[in-house]
Amino acid sequence: MTLDQYIFKDSQDSKEQSNSSKFCKVIKIINKLLDMLDEFEGNFDKKFNMSKLANFWNLSESEVRGITSLILNFQEKFETVFKNHRLINKNINKKTYFVLEPKEKKKTDQNIIIPNKIKMQKTQLDLFSDIIYYFKRVKKGKGFDISSNETALIRNLKNLMGEHPYLFLKNGGNLIYPSELGLEAGNYIFTYKKSNKTITSFEIKNHKFEVV
Repeated sequence: MTLDQYIFKDSQDSKEQSNSSKFCKVIKIINKLLDMLDEFEGNFDKKFNMSKLANFWNLSESEVRGITSLILNFQEKFETVFKNHRLINKNINKKTYFVLEPKEKKKTDQNIIIPNKIKMQKTQLDLFSDIIYYFKRVKKGKGFDISSNETALIRNLKNLMGEHPYLFLKNGGNLIYPSELGLEAGNYIFTYKKSNKTITSFEIKNHKFEVV
């Protein structure tokens, strides 16, 4: 290899490493941004300041437009093309593929009456907050399988569901999900816990929760 060829190759390698580094940075930013968008749950009047975040991450206007456009494109696809299916990745013959699987249909007992005043103990409140956090961050929206080995979490979930069934949904089988009311309540409780504030009562969808 001549000196010119060596310099040219070294320049190519440096460029590839630089591009790879930039790509990894963008992926890391998008993942972080998606996690931060969880704050909208239960706070639907919230405004998310992308410009402030862009300054913090030192992003250009074109990078901000590209990232926001990508996320909105994701949203549109999951509301249309993937409305009734879930995207999963599979490794087949050492190659990575996207495949689809039907979404579990969530059903609930229509005869369950939600009381206007809901009384919960402080321990129940903390437990429910942990369940919602686990559902969102660890399970990534997948239901809890109550037919599997009964862990402490599943046992506590069953006990809580027995006392407050309106906070959960059944899919007709062995999977349990938080209800819409449950998700909003769990998000509210978790927000208060993060700020180290004490909850005595709060109201969601005209249902008053009281800590007893």
